This record gives sequence, structure tokens and C-alpha cells, in this order.
Amino acid sequence: MTTFTKQNDLHFAIVVGIDHYPALADLKSARHDAAQFYDWLVDPAFGAVPPANVITVQASDPVMSIDSVLPTQKQIINAMHHVQCTVRQAVTTDPEAFSRTRLYVFVAGHGITPSDGAGGALLTADATPQLGYHVDLRKYARWHRKNGLFREVFVFADCCRVASNVPYGFVPPFTNEPSGMSTDAVVAYATTAGGSSIAQMSGSGARGHFTRALLEALRGAAVNESNDITLASIENYVGLCLGQDQVADFHPKKTASVVLSLRPPAREVRFVFPRPFYGVVQVFRGDDTGTTHPVAGNHLALTLRPGLYRREGRRRTPAADRTGRASSRPGRASGPVPPHGGQPARSAGQQGRREPRSGPRKR
Repeated sequence: MTTFTKQNDLHFAIVVGIDHYPALADLKSARHDAAQFYDWLVDPAFGAVPPANVITVQASDPVMSIDSVLPTQKQIINAMHHVQCTVRQAVTTDPEAFSRTRLYVFVAGHGITPSDGAGGALLTADATPQLGYHVDLRKYARWHRKNGLFREVFVFADCCRVASNVPYGFVPPFTNEPSGMSTDAVVAYATTAGGSSIAQMSGSGARGHFTRALLEALRGAAVNESNDITLASIENYVGLCLGQDQVADFHPKKTASVVLSLRPPAREVRFVFPRPFYGVVQVFRGDDTGTTHPVAGNHLALTLRPGLYRREGRRRTPAADRTGRASSRPGRASGPVPPHGGQPARSAGQQGRREPRSGPRKR
């Protein structure tokens, strides 16, 4: 298990979001999703990646033609090569630094499944119906496992994986130079092979369902019983959020021991009651450990780390509270504490539910 407590100068990231495809249908949410993931990466309380270590691959505006549109395969490959050279030099200078190395790759845009396997590939901006320029994400993850440049590699892909006539996924053009070190490399797709990734319009613009759930998880909603955010807890939370609309696909599956995020900071959370409440409230974590709090009024303020909690209360009338005799009307509710405090927890009926879609779009 690897954990980190501060910004790490050997954590790197590559972020790609493509909305404009001159020869294909344009998208509305990919660049926004990429920007949101960038914000998580550089936030000292969460990803804690130094901004200088994040490469945001340039994406073109809609006015660009097929001959000048960006990004292409070459741009994305060059970004990967740059971080590879940087970390190779660092580990050559200090071999013990390898244990602190990590690479994040986030991509959003159109996607396909090449016909030679069950992987998933991001179509680059210059792709056409006849020219399926792409980056096959699982093959890049395999290259990193074989060559051992980073201790950990995490790839998140918010794109479709529709079947295509592209005969095979392009392999990484990097030369093989195995370091002898072990790399944990995980690819998390927004959908299963052959499936579609769904986006929708909201008040803040178009958002991909997968990216939205992923960032909620990374910001604290997927904290497990050990107060960590692991790939296993993220996969579980994302699955609850997506429901039956789409099914996320994580590879490999045995990732429970990998701690992906810093432990999120505790925040003040207010439980608001619809009318004055007199009695006691017990707040339980997922492992059923809990605390008891007396309440006399309309709210209860607690300092909690983000995660899933269950709350139970036993109500007393004002008169009964003075005599110590409890009312026979117990109260019970449950829900997750949001990643940012100050809002009431959602009820059990809202757990994992998405807002109604308005004009869903598939990538």
C-alpha cells in the first residue's frame, strides 16, 4: 500500500479533452470534464500533483479544419514520452525515488473498441470514418507494466467503447527498456466494451456521468472503512452513481490495496431537522463504529471526514426531555456526507441517484 501526505514532485499527469472532431460529431462535455479533473489533480488537498508536472494536451476550437485540428496521436505520444524521460532521469539519479512515482492519464472524447480485442481507445481529433487515428489505452498501460518506469499508473477514460472496423489497436511506439521494477497499472473505462459513455447538460454546462461520479469519489465520497480512497472503493461508488445507465469497467479488478488519494480533510457538516428535535443522534460509519450526540433544536453540527454515514435518532418531546422519559417516536435516516461541508446529507432514498437527464449525449 502506498500513501502520500503532501505534494509529490514525482507525480505526473496527462490530461486530454476533445470536443471538436471536424469529420465526426462534435461533443460538448469532454474539455469541461478534462478541466475539472485538472482541478482535482493540482488541489493540494486531493491529487496534490505539482502544476508543472501536469501536461494538458492542447485541444482545438471548432473553427479548426481537419488538416490543422489538435490533438493528434503524435501530440499525446509526445506528452507521454516527456514525462517518461523526466521520471527515468529522476530514478536513475536516485533509485529510491521509484517508490514515489505515479502517473495519471485522463482522457475524454470519442472512443472505440478496436476489433482485435476488448480494450478501449480514444479517437484523436483528426479521426475520420475511414481513418481511425487513436490511442489504445490498455496497450499503453501494458507497456508501463512491462517497462516499470512508474510505481503506479492510473488511466481514466470517459469515452465510448463502440465496436469499430479498425482492425487493431496501435501499439505504443516507445522502445522497450524494462527497468526490472514492478508497476501497478490500472485502466478505468466509463463503460464496458461495446457500450456508450453518457453526458448531459446541467446548470454548469455539459458533464460526463462517469467523470462527475469519479470526481465525487476522489473528493471524498468513496472513503472506505479505513478512511482511505482506494480503487476498489472508487469503483463501488461510481457503480452506485451510474446505476443502469452505463457500467464502468476497471482493469485489473484486484486493486483493493491501492490507495489512490490523500485522506480528505475533515469539514463541518450540519444535519438540519424540519422541526425542533430533542433527544440524541448516533452517527455511524460504514464499519458501524459511531458516536452519540445530544440535540436540542433544529440542527446538529459535526466535524466529519467525507464518506458514507448512517445516522439514527431517538426523539423526545420538550416535556419528556425535562423528565428523562423518551418518546416512542424514534427517528432514522441515512446518507453520505458530501465532499464539501455545509449541506445536509442526502436521504437514503437519494443514495446513488442521478438527476433526471436533459438531452443525454453519447460519446
